[in-house]
Amino acid sequence: MTNYPIESFQYKLLAEGYKFFTDFVKELMDYGIETVEQFQDCYQGKFDSVAQFTEQIINDCYTPTDLPDWVDVNYQSTWDRNLRFDYFTFDNVESEAGYVHIFNNY
Repeated sequence: MTNYPIESFQYKLLAEGYKFFTDFVKELMDYGIETVEQFQDCYQGKFDSVAQFTEQIINDCYTPTDLPDWVDVNYQSTWDRNLRFDYFTFDNVESEAGYVHIFNNY
C-alpha cells in the first residue's frame, strides 16, 4: 500500500467531490433545474428505492379505501407504469450508496 501525504489525499477527495458536484449540476440542468428555488420545489427526498417513494406518495395522497385504479399493490410496478414519467431519479451518489434521490419532472 502506498503512503500518500494527507494533502494529496485531501486533494483527491476534493477533486472527486468537485467532479461529482459538476456532474450532478449538469444533470439537474438537463431537467431544467437551474436555480436553488427550482431545486427546492422539485426535490422530493432521499429513499431506499423508488418503490419506497411510491408507497409514501400513495399513502400521503390516498386512503386505503379510495386508491385509484392505476395503483398496484406492487409499488415498483406502480412506479414503472405510472409515476416514473412525472419524476426523475439521481442515484449516483457514492457517499450515500443504496439511496435514490427523487425529483419532480416538471
